[in-house]
Amino acid sequence: PFAIVLGMIPPVLPVCAYAAASEAVGSPEQNGVAMAVLTLGQNVGLAVGPLLFGGVTEAFGWTAAFLVTVPIALGSALMMMANRKVR
Repeated sequence: PFAIVLGMIPPVLPVCAYAAASEAVGSPEQNGVAMAVLTLGQNVGLAVGPLLFGGVTEAFGWTAAFLVTVPIALGSALMMMANRKVR
C-alpha cells in the first residue's frame, strides 16, 4: 500500500513546479518565459543527469552521487530564497 502512494507522487511534481513558477512570476506576460525556462531545465537535467552520475559512479562508486546531489540541492534552495518576492 505504501508503494502505491509513493508511485502516485512523482507524476504530480511537474504540475506543482509549473504552478509554483507561474505564481512566482506574477505577470501573465512572463508566464511563457517561466514555463520555457522550467522546461529547459527539466530537459537538460534528463539529458545530462545520466551522463554526469554515470561518470561519478564509475569513478568513485555509487555513494559519491550524493556528493554531487547535495550541493546542487543546497545551491538551488539558496537561489530560490534569494530571488523570492516579498508580497
